[in-house]
Amino acid sequence: MQREIWQKYIFVASMSGITTLMGASVRAILTTPESRTIYEKLLHEIFRIRRCTL
Repeated sequence: MQREIWQKYIFVASMSGITTLMGASVRAILTTPESRTIYEKLLHEIFRIRRCTL
């Protein structure tokens, strides 16, 4: 159960954060190399936070 909660949190936090920051749709972000790089860095940061809390 804990894993599913974290998966949902990671998805929601990363997508809401990046779409707000960029003011763009998920598709636009993921298909633009620069935006995708920022999104990937955001995901890595969220994963680091998760590891620290376990």
